[in-house]
Amino acid sequence: MESRACASVSPKHRAQGSVGRVAEETKRQKDDALVAVTTGTVIWMVVGLVLLVLRGRIESGSEWWLWTCAVAVISGAGGILYLRRRRRRTG
Repeated sequence: MESRACASVSPKHRAQGSVGRVAEETKRQKDDALVAVTTGTVIWMVVGLVLLVLRGRIESGSEWWLWTCAVAVISGAGGILYLRRRRRRTG
């Protein structure tokens, strides 16, 4: 019995290898997500470190940016762990 994903592909496209290309594209998108989350996390980490170094020069009331960086890095680390675990499970 065919899966739903394969059932919606015509025999002509299946013979041409379209199903394999779709699977390859899906894998590439998953890898792109990990790259994007890692890049964003590193950028927030660098911004946070710069803010820590310049802490004395930050005007009063703008300290929330430092906390924003901390939350972004923690969230990004969670996203990286999730994406790596999902990659291991799905292959």
